[in-house]
Amino acid sequence: MTSSNLLKLLNYLKFYKRDLIILIAALIGVSVSLLALGEAFRELIDEGLKQNRLEAINSAILSIIFLIVIFGISSFFRAYIINNIAEKIINKIRIAAFSSLINRKIAYFDDEKVSSIISKLTIDLELISKLIINFLSFFIRNFLILCGAVTWMFFQSQKLSLIVVITIPIILLPLLKLGRYVRTLSRDALDSQSEIIAKLEESFSFVRTLHAFNQQANKTNAFKELVAKYLSRTSTRFKIRSLFFATTISVILSSVILVIWVGSIDIIKGVMTSGQMISFIYYAIVAGLSAGGIAEVISEIQSPLVALERVFGLIESENEKSFEDSADFKISQDIDMRLGLDIEFKDVEFSYPTRKGSKALSSVSFKIPVNSFVGIIGPSGSGKSTIIQLLLKFYLSTGGAILVNGKNIAEIDTHSLRQNFAYVPQEPNIFSGTIKSNIAFSRPDAPHADITRVAQATGVMEFAGTLPAGLDTEIGERGVKLSGGQKQRIALARALLFNPQVLLLDEATSSLDELSEELTLAKIQEIMKDKTIISIAHRISSLKNADEILVVRKGEIIAHKKPSSLLNESDFFTKILEEN
Repeated sequence: MTSSNLLKLLNYLKFYKRDLIILIAALIGVSVSLLALGEAFRELIDEGLKQNRLEAINSAILSIIFLIVIFGISSFFRAYIINNIAEKIINKIRIAAFSSLINRKIAYFDDEKVSSIISKLTIDLELISKLIINFLSFFIRNFLILCGAVTWMFFQSQKLSLIVVITIPIILLPLLKLGRYVRTLSRDALDSQSEIIAKLEESFSFVRTLHAFNQQANKTNAFKELVAKYLSRTSTRFKIRSLFFATTISVILSSVILVIWVGSIDIIKGVMTSGQMISFIYYAIVAGLSAGGIAEVISEIQSPLVALERVFGLIESENEKSFEDSADFKISQDIDMRLGLDIEFKDVEFSYPTRKGSKALSSVSFKIPVNSFVGIIGPSGSGKSTIIQLLLKFYLSTGGAILVNGKNIAEIDTHSLRQNFAYVPQEPNIFSGTIKSNIAFSRPDAPHADITRVAQATGVMEFAGTLPAGLDTEIGERGVKLSGGQKQRIALARALLFNPQVLLLDEATSSLDELSEELTLAKIQEIMKDKTIISIAHRISSLKNADEILVVRKGEIIAHKKPSSLLNESDFFTKILEEN
């Protein structure tokens, strides 16, 4: 799994071939200039200082300065290019993940926490960025320098080289053994981090409820427990890393001391020159530090490898892709919906994926003719909202069929189907921005005149007109500056601007007083003349102009009645709404 994910990540590099060529050239420049410094030091000592030759000293110093300049220029391009490549790749992955997620079936979001998704698209992607930088920059650079230093050492002294080479496996092998364990610890730490983000999002999203019940202290204590859990999971990982690096440094220093001791004896015996000795020690230190650097990279990539697995798992989840991505999905012939939609439920059965043992709808059958106003009533949890969610194809029915203009909804392209529906939930989704931008969300290219028209029809202008910036007033995150009724009016305006064939209202006027609701619905009916309205409501008064009312109880349609009939049967209506 890890190797396949790495290959997928490396596949993104094909988009940046020019940058890669510059990066490789920079890495070679860094490695060669750093390695050549050792030979320049040897010449400075053996050819200059030892023989008292000024021109040899000057030549060696100029060589060192030249190599430092090459090292500096190469380091600049290495750092700039690798960070640039990493950022580009991360944004490509982020876009791919967002595109994949935003098109998932609604059922996916019943199980997956939004905070977990945000964590993967932020923290995990930052870790993947470090993986790219560590591999393409530090690992390759240290590998080149290690190979070059070991090769140069063998030219100086094979005996001393063997002392250094023996220490390299001592540094690297234990870490490779610990890698799997460290990866498990990293996965646990990332899970804890996701839990912290979830708690933060939940607490600040519902801060008013939290304050209303004086639960600040309890929430703080719960947050402390999560943080403590995260720290305990990271503590072991840090302990292992710290122990390893302390051992690594000790091994490197010990090998250098051993080299100095053996080399000093060889100088006395005349086997090595002082310059060769200094040069060798330089290469030994460089090799040791490069081996330690490789070990550090291997240790550091454990968390990014877990993050890589999580993010690619998010993108490639096969179970919750959109309906159109299913292998057995077949788009039927085009359906002309311009003249309205005829809707029919035929023995529809449905259970939510998260509650498969419980039926939300059972043998539901009804027809909604073109250009009609149909109301739906029933107690909470009876299946009213489920009917609308199935009609919008948020889920596919588990039995029976839903027909639109005679065609099974399962075989109609989802995007084309939803072009004909506008949906207003009881809890309207208001985005940060202005009143106008929220209304125009359904039709971003809508003329200002159309936006103003629906704003007037739904009563938005009644409160927007009293604000200094009118429709351009900023309303805060999730519309925090608005009342519940104002949010519902904006949501209604948004739906009407979409100009649908069918308007779906899920208790969409519940926050309005009875008079305001009656006036608003009258204007909506005027705009939706010759079109279909399906409205879920608790107040029978909001459905008095409906052509028919469906009564739902425990997932079944128990009655099709005219509003006047229901009003005359107040006992029946009261019993239905009060039933649990």
